[in-house]
Amino acid sequence: MSDLMDWSRHEAGKLSVNLGPVDAGACLRQAIESVRPAADRAGVELTMAEPASVAPVLADARRLVQCITNLLTNAIKYNRKGGSVRTELSRLGSDMRIDVRDQGIGMTTAQLSHLFEPFNRLGLETSALPGTGLGLVITKGLVEAMQGSLLVESVPGQGARFSIVLHVAVH
Repeated sequence: MSDLMDWSRHEAGKLSVNLGPVDAGACLRQAIESVRPAADRAGVELTMAEPASVAPVLADARRLVQCITNLLTNAIKYNRKGGSVRTELSRLGSDMRIDVRDQGIGMTTAQLSHLFEPFNRLGLETSALPGTGLGLVITKGLVEAMQGSLLVESVPGQGARFSIVLHVAVH
């Protein structure tokens, strides 16, 4: 229900964010801890790599945790038993990048071209995997509202990497 409400706000141009300096590492750790029980149930290992130097990003902390949690939830859901989800925080010039990599089912080029369409579950509508097809649409909208970008790379059968790229907050 929360996804549907966020999607409605996104469609109406009223999906709000409160931008300020945010500790992306803390947001990443919070999101990881929130999904750890699901990862344990699914038999998926969660790991995090963090650079020695992390600068605050321009973001909304609550919304950033929401975005990372959604990416982690998907990475667990579409993974395989015994697989892993690796997260990494890295500095790229004036940006910080949060990567979520999984060893799951991956996506074809055709699926990637429809990835951010509302309610499109990319052929998994009749699978036992739960979902509405709104999580990534909302995540992309929130990341863009935080003046960032959401990137994706995937290979069928080898998993996917989703990256949230946000600007370093200027003091």
